[in-house]
Amino acid sequence: MTQIKFLNTFLNRIKLSQVISWISILMVVFHSSRKFFDFHYSQNATNRITQILLYCIIVGVFLFVLRPTPYLGIVKLLVTTFGFTVLMASIIYIVGKIIKSTRQGYLDVLSYVFITALYGIFFTYFFNDLFITNEDYTFRFIANCFTNFYLLVALFGYWIITRTNAKKTIFALLLTVLIMNLMLALGSIVTIDESNDSPEIDPFIAEINRSIEDIKDAPGLPYTRIITYESNKGKFDSVTFINIGHDTLFKYDEVGIKVFKEMALANIKKIDSASTKMQFKKTKDMFRYLREYHFLYATMFDYPPCDSCFVSGLRVMDKDSTLVKISKTYIIDSVYLRNRV
Repeated sequence: MTQIKFLNTFLNRIKLSQVISWISILMVVFHSSRKFFDFHYSQNATNRITQILLYCIIVGVFLFVLRPTPYLGIVKLLVTTFGFTVLMASIIYIVGKIIKSTRQGYLDVLSYVFITALYGIFFTYFFNDLFITNEDYTFRFIANCFTNFYLLVALFGYWIITRTNAKKTIFALLLTVLIMNLMLALGSIVTIDESNDSPEIDPFIAEINRSIEDIKDAPGLPYTRIITYESNKGKFDSVTFINIGHDTLFKYDEVGIKVFKEMALANIKKIDSASTKMQFKKTKDMFRYLREYHFLYATMFDYPPCDSCFVSGLRVMDKDSTLVKISKTYIIDSVYLRNRV
């Protein structure tokens, strides 16, 4: 309700004719950026700021309609974008002072870069949404192309739309590249805390990492199940795990099996909880198989093994030919597990 009240207050303070002209002029930028910014620069500072605020609202509404986003999330995106805009506008402004550009007002530069960034957000998020909806990396590639294109336009296009002469434009472009490289070089010198993981850019990988971080893993792959009967102990299970990387075997008795089953059941609950928050079909499919994997391991000791999985047996008798111990070993493979379903 607060957002709607703000929109009503904002729209009531500007004339309808202004809103129409500011929206209609948006179409001009695609075939004549100079005409768009000539119109923008011809207004007083108040109207220019109001025009930009209107564009921010349009972008915010577009993002919400495209994929319902919390209000604060949209505000955070716009504020972050404005922060980068200030940095880029400062670079262009400094270059303009060096080459003595005819238009050196910081507000001119700032409004140009920010409006360009808003266009970038519009197209980038549109194709990113297509990427998320269709899970097709072609749309991701197009979205990245738009991001890079509008970044280049924001950094280098100002000199063209302000009709700076050719020599100054070339010098401005070279100087901008030099400053950007110096900033990148200085940024690389800054000490970074390597203990913190960098944010994952790919949303598929990010979602997988978020979903799998609390899931515990076994010490290796279940290799054999050993069912033993001893006259003084009765019947009991044990299992061996193989660690392929280290080529080693681990053996767990019934206590270890209980811990293993509890871990698998806990993992199933974590997977079920994480699945409700997943947005990608590919991730859901992957975790469906992972859930089945843990379900089979959690339940396989509740059923007798298949006869075809038998690999070896041992019978121990005492001096009186009384059976003391019987041990049967069964291989655990995909067939064995599938038969447990």
